[in-house]
Amino acid sequence: MLDSIVVDDEFHAVERLKELIVETQELNLLKGYTEVDNCLTDIKEENIKPEVVFLDIEMPGYNGLQLAQRILDFDKKIDVVFVTAYDNYAVDAFELNALDYLLKPITKDRLQKTIKRLDVNEKDNDEDKNFALKVISLGDCKISVHNEEPDIEWPTVKTKECFLYLLYHRGNFVERDKIVDALWSDKDFKRAVDILYTTIYSLRKLFNELGLTKVITSKRGFYGLNLDKIYWDVIEFENIVDKLKDNLAKDIQKVERMIELYQGEFLLGQTYKWAHALRVKLKEDFQTILLKIADYYEQAGEYEKAINILKKVIRESFLLERAYKKLIEIYIEVGDKTSARKEYQNLKTRMNNEFGIEPQIDFVELKE
Repeated sequence: MLDSIVVDDEFHAVERLKELIVETQELNLLKGYTEVDNCLTDIKEENIKPEVVFLDIEMPGYNGLQLAQRILDFDKKIDVVFVTAYDNYAVDAFELNALDYLLKPITKDRLQKTIKRLDVNEKDNDEDKNFALKVISLGDCKISVHNEEPDIEWPTVKTKECFLYLLYHRGNFVERDKIVDALWSDKDFKRAVDILYTTIYSLRKLFNELGLTKVITSKRGFYGLNLDKIYWDVIEFENIVDKLKDNLAKDIQKVERMIELYQGEFLLGQTYKWAHALRVKLKEDFQTILLKIADYYEQAGEYEKAINILKKVIRESFLLERAYKKLIEIYIEVGDKTSARKEYQNLKTRMNNEFGIEPQIDFVELKE
């Protein structure tokens, strides 16, 4: 089910629409707002991630059309449904690409028609879905058309990087100057802009030759990608991580898929400066979830699974003392002191070789 929120300055209007949404059993209601600023803050800071926003057009101090644009600036994939007692905003609403326009008082039947306009499967990032492009970027980067081999042959190295940089922005429009600064900061500005235009043209030409249209989007000096046509492993990975963070026990069956997706660091081997922050975040998220999973298996008495998970954490990070500590504790707990001593020695060797220091952890149980 798609996650939804309601925004209206009238409390009773929020409560009525919330009731109708719950009754349909086809949308997941996250929250209702009577204060616009609170809604904007939650979306901006990603406290909530709505996929559908029911938005009153007329609220004191706010124009709903402008507010919708601000919401879409945060995430253009959000569907906006306008709600109002007046019908004179309809044209403006649909010019903003609103999904629907509901007149008060809203009935359950009318709301059902709106829900039918939502493709409830559209936003599920499933690798088996028939995407035009498939992008694998966790580990070695592979980009293919219709999930077929071989990978795309790019006109230039920068053409591929430009595509990946736009993908990195997740379908949001990126200003021309920002792209230039990220990819061609070593060039004269005017020359860099010319190169960008040539690169965008090359990307469009490449995709057209591959039978793919409207992959690259543009609007008054801003550029982006149409993610409806693209499978990206990072999005599926992040969706699984979010679910595991919320309720590990409920979604433990997704662990294998998460591990399967993480084949290595984001854009492994590439030196793109703009990719560094996401590379670090994805790696930390992966390690954090694996440690939580190891704790879960240990508490469930499934020690072998916990040990395998911890060894994977250690392999994926050059040095993670916390993982070694947990691994050694489990070996001690199951009475395998030989393996515990071996892993403790591995930890000491790695820390001495890399930093010239001893581990901060110590185990009385391992002392002769």
